[in-house]
Amino acid sequence: AYLKASQSGLSLRSLAVQAKLSSGYLPMVLSGQRILSDKALKKLSPFLRLNPQEKSYLNYLVQLGTSDSQEEKLSALEHMEKFKKYRDANTREIEVHRYLTRWYYVAIREMAALPGFKNDPAWIQRKLKTPVPASEIKAALDFLISKDYLKVQPDGTVANPERQIDCVGGVYRLALGKFHHEMLSLASDSIENTRSAERSIQGHTFAVSPGNFDQARRILDEAIEKIKRLSEPVTPEVSAVYHVEVALFPLTQANNTADSTRKKP
Repeated sequence: AYLKASQSGLSLRSLAVQAKLSSGYLPMVLSGQRILSDKALKKLSPFLRLNPQEKSYLNYLVQLGTSDSQEEKLSALEHMEKFKKYRDANTREIEVHRYLTRWYYVAIREMAALPGFKNDPAWIQRKLKTPVPASEIKAALDFLISKDYLKVQPDGTVANPERQIDCVGGVYRLALGKFHHEMLSLASDSIENTRSAERSIQGHTFAVSPGNFDQARRILDEAIEKIKRLSEPVTPEVSAVYHVEVALFPLTQANNTADSTRKKP
């Protein structure tokens, strides 16, 4: 869509010929059937007549769509968010990305349920187990209040109302991946900085069949749903914010995968 919008009267066939690409490649890119590769972009660039800003944006867009690295994808997305046109067209995605890629935004929102919560960066900073600069906490509060994740009551107290988060699209999945990465890192840190009586970290390594994997995943899903119900409704006895992170992941390739990728002698 970007290629069509950037130049009126653009002939995909003539452009493909000039760039030495197959005539059917660009229509497939525009229809979403193919991804514009970095190699193809380099061939196209001399013929697109893009200004430096447009060229930079398109490069980041290709990086976001083709990179196998989560870190590179996040970097590309953060660069794209600096473009006004992207911000104007993707306000919801930018909001969700910002909320999920900073773990303390989520933590601060849940802290509002604690008795005596104060809308004060210094107070919040003292409560968090992991150091966060006061300036970042102030930015988090401003964001959470402006986007209705937190609501300041007439008496000055703060509540965290029900807030729907749009959990669809590639940007959400990318942000959610960063969120889990940060939370797993904090879980690792808790082994050193939290008393064993105040945490629970358990694990089990086992060989599993596809059927048992599905059953294990259902068990974990059910456990998470039961834990969620423990927070409804919030009672005056709550005293701290916790995060539960459940992981079920392979340490080896499946036999059929390993067999298909093993090189012949």
